[in-house]
Parts: sequence; C-alpha cells; structure tokens
Amino acid sequence: MVLACTSGQTGGQVRTPAEDAAESGCVDVTRTPVEREAATPLGFPADSILAFTEGSHTETIQWGPGARHADALRVTPADGTGQLMLTIEATGPIEVREQTPSSSDGGEELAPAACPDLLTIGVRVQITTDDGGLDEVFDAELRTTSGTEASLHLPLIPARLRGSFAVEVLQPHQTIEQVRLSTTFSPEGFRGSITGTLATSQGENGSAESVTFGRWPAGEPLDEE
Repeated sequence: MVLACTSGQTGGQVRTPAEDAAESGCVDVTRTPVEREAATPLGFPADSILAFTEGSHTETIQWGPGARHADALRVTPADGTGQLMLTIEATGPIEVREQTPSSSDGGEELAPAACPDLLTIGVRVQITTDDGGLDEVFDAELRTTSGTEASLHLPLIPARLRGSFAVEVLQPHQTIEQVRLSTTFSPEGFRGSITGTLATSQGENGSAESVTFGRWPAGEPLDEE
C-alpha cells in the first residue's frame, strides 16, 4: 500500500511507479481503468479510500535525527516540533492493477501472495510545515490493497526542495542516500516519517543503517523504526 511519486516534485527527481514495483519484486500484469464510484474486484470503490485520504490533514512533526545519530548528522529544521499539513486532491486516473512476482534473476522468488492486486488513484499532494521545512507539491499515485488503509512513499532530494529541510553529514566517509517521505492514512488519522540511509565507507569496508529525520505524530522515539 504505497503512494508512489510519478512526477512534479518541486526541485527534485523522483522514482516512477514502475521503478518502485520492480524494486518490490512485483510487476503489473493488467491495468484496468475504473470510475471512482465503481465497484472493484478488491471489494471496495476508490470513493471509500478518498473518503479518508482526500482533503487536508494536520499533525505535529518531531524533527530529528534522534540521539543515536546526533553526532553524525545535523538536520534543518533543528530538533523540535512543528505543524505539518498534507493535502490530497484526486486528479486521476484510477486503475485496478493485477500484479505478479517479477522473473527471478538469481534472487529468491516471491510467493504470489506477496504481490496482491492494487487500486491506484492519481493525486496531487501538497505538504507544508509551519517552520518552513517543507513546502512541496507532488503529482503522485495513491495505492492500496484494502479498504481501510492507504500509504505513500515520496522520494526526496533535500537540495532541490522549496522548503528548508536539509541534512548535513558531520562525519567523514559518510553520506546520506535514499531520503524518502512515507505516510499511512486510515479512517482514524495519519502517521508517517522522513527517513534515509546513512552509508559509511572506509576502504573495502562499508555499512548502511536507517535514520529518521522527522516523524509524525510527535512523541515516538526517533531512533525507533
């Protein structure tokens, strides 16, 4: 259940849904257009998803990076809280996608159950924070496999965003990669985070670990994934 960014990141390149699907090990078999009110083979119409995703959502964001990475990174906005607003507008198209595991290239084969059918909805996403950290607009694709939850994953390039969000690496031989905003919607509300990979390279040795730059709602430890 993801919302893959298709285009429109202000100041940044994005991954396509096909790239995200390939990374997950699943590929589309068929893509069938549907109307937002129409019944689907998944057992629910797009309208039931848009009922709790479309419109404006507000939550408190806690900026990181958290105690475990405090000596390695400096995040802007500085450690603290702010108000995050995320607005979803349905723009279409809406499709039911039948998926199947991609062909094996020597890796482990996925079971068919790992690639469930998807309902996808084209949307415009606007995300801002009152501290100026985020001020972005994305054209994206809302994806869900159930009638009660839908999520998004938006790749970010901090240097190309309109907002002030930035990550400074303080230690040598380290870089930040794969920065991504993820959020999940349900009828009860929404939650999410901005994460990335902290890569360390020293000679022939290397390591990588996940780091959280922001999380909403505020209150949960940033060092917990």
